[in-house]
Amino acid sequence: MFKIIEPHRQCYYKARLDLFVELMRLQQRFFLSSHEQSQATFILAEEEEGEVYGGAILYRKSTKELHPQIKNTILTFCPYEEQIWECTLFLQTERLSYVRDRGAFMKMFYRNLLEKLIEVCREPGIYFLCLTLNPIEYHRMRKESLWPWIVELTPQESLDSLFHGILSLQINEGRSRERRQKICPIKFSPQTQKVGV
Repeated sequence: MFKIIEPHRQCYYKARLDLFVELMRLQQRFFLSSHEQSQATFILAEEEEGEVYGGAILYRKSTKELHPQIKNTILTFCPYEEQIWECTLFLQTERLSYVRDRGAFMKMFYRNLLEKLIEVCREPGIYFLCLTLNPIEYHRMRKESLWPWIVELTPQESLDSLFHGILSLQINEGRSRERRQKICPIKFSPQTQKVGV
C-alpha cells in the first residue's frame, strides 16, 4: 500500500514523484522548490497497478517560514532550532470509487500513514512533525482518525485558512514533564548544532 522514497532513491521514481507533487500542488495548494523536492522523503500510497492515490511529503523548513503560532511553540521548546521537519499529506478520494466502505478504508489509510511517518522518522531521531493541510484534508482526517497532536490550529484560527499543527511521533507518552521531550528531545545550548531534530 505505501512506498517510502528517500532522497537518494528519487531518481528511480522521478515521473511518479513529479505527478505526486503536481497532485499536491492542485489539491493542497502546496509548493516545493526543486531543491526542497530533491531533499524530501515521500510516502506514496499506491494501488497494485502503481497508481498513486495519496501519501505524504516530509521536507525541511526554516522556522522563520512557519505559521507564527507554530513557530512560537517550536521556539519555546527548541530556541536554537533553525530548521524543522514539515509534512503535508493528501488522499485522493475520487480515485477510490471501487472501495465499498470508504469510511473503513480512510481510517485504515490514516492509521497506516501515521505508522509509516513514525517508521520513517524513528531512525533519524525526529520526534515531531509540523503539518500543514488544506481544510478538506483536515476535516476528513479529523473525522477518520485520531492522531497525537501537540498543537492544533484549525483553518478557522489560522491566518491563511489552512490547518497547522505539531504532531508527536512518540506514541503512548502523555506525562506533562515528557511533553518537552516529545517536542525537542535534544538538549540545546548556543554551542549545540543548530540543525537538529
